[in-house]
Amino acid sequence: MLNRKLISICIIVLTLVTTTTAQTATDSPYSRYGYGQLSNNSFGAANSMGGASIGMRRDNQINPSNPASYSVIDSTTFLFDFAISAQNGYFSEGTSKETKPNGNIEHMAIQFPITKGMGASVGVMPYSFVGYQFGSDISNSNLTGVSQYNGDGGFSQAFLGLAISPISNLSIGANVNYIFGNINHNSTISNSNDGYTITRLNQIHGRGLKLDFGAQWTKKISQEQNICFGLTYTPKTKLKTTSKSIYAISSTADTTTTYESYELAASYGAGLSWQLNKKWTFAADGVYQKWSDALYYSKKDTLNNRIKLAAGFEFTPNLNSRRYIDHVKYRFGANFSTNYLNIRNQKLSEYGVGFGLGLPFKSNKSLLNLSVDYSKVTPEYTQFIKESYLKFTLSLTFNEYWFFKRKID
Repeated sequence: MLNRKLISICIIVLTLVTTTTAQTATDSPYSRYGYGQLSNNSFGAANSMGGASIGMRRDNQINPSNPASYSVIDSTTFLFDFAISAQNGYFSEGTSKETKPNGNIEHMAIQFPITKGMGASVGVMPYSFVGYQFGSDISNSNLTGVSQYNGDGGFSQAFLGLAISPISNLSIGANVNYIFGNINHNSTISNSNDGYTITRLNQIHGRGLKLDFGAQWTKKISQEQNICFGLTYTPKTKLKTTSKSIYAISSTADTTTTYESYELAASYGAGLSWQLNKKWTFAADGVYQKWSDALYYSKKDTLNNRIKLAAGFEFTPNLNSRRYIDHVKYRFGANFSTNYLNIRNQKLSEYGVGFGLGLPFKSNKSLLNLSVDYSKVTPEYTQFIKESYLKFTLSLTFNEYWFFKRKID
């Protein structure tokens, strides 16, 4: 029998390789603006519980949404988590409708103990996605032709986190995130009258360090009930960027390199989880991001402040049962958020619901997590594009006794 550690290492290597060839994770025309579509960065159970995770504290799952959660890991456990997704995007504008599929590597992370009451986590996950392609015919007194727009890229974040429990029931932690990536925007206008083509290319290359701080306080209400309250704070992050613009008319091109100021918004979050009878877990989050105060192309007030509310629950029928189906975890969640993008002074609202299953391995520690999520982006004005997405996510959480020497293997 192959050693499970060897299998885990092979999966880590495979994930690293496939990450470099991951597909674009969005086809939204709205990703043409700002930094694109923001990732929700929820792992495992939270992924199908509306994304509620700030107050979640579990010793068998990684939770980078609140780095204070890392200290819950015991001294003999090693966790490895990775996820992939596939989704269909549905777009409508008036009577026109279109469907576009895509997929992506969602995240990869490990978590391990340092000492009693102290844990750490390392991982890579997306921060934002850019992906769109659309065009239209042009016909007026000055020009007859075709305009085309396309873009790709986005930002990723590699994080290193540490948490410690200085006193009973309290944990504090922090993530250091390295933000990096490129965003490319292209537009082409072809003039059928004169036969010339106008091309504009804008590329933003950015990198920087983002800090996340978190705290969790736990309380055992009774023999059957536990609660956990969590807080998170991310200060505004300044990015070191280079912006390159190319303007070309047919074969003549002009390239300009500028150094604009870009920032990521400060974020404030609070969450609560309640566990009952080792069967029920309820969780709820609230997050506020102050994007109007962040510089974008060296200007403030070009993006909207964002609010996100999420809630969900998990039900496990009977952990003492011998039937496998009684150990399966059933999850449901919903969320609402206002979008940070300001598109012609209009606001976008996002709604989502999700359902998922946590399928335990024979050891009842490692989990295969399956989730199905439906989300909808609704513009303030009815003449704008409406979007909806059906997303399928598969994540695998390996929970191994790497620091425990077995007498029999």
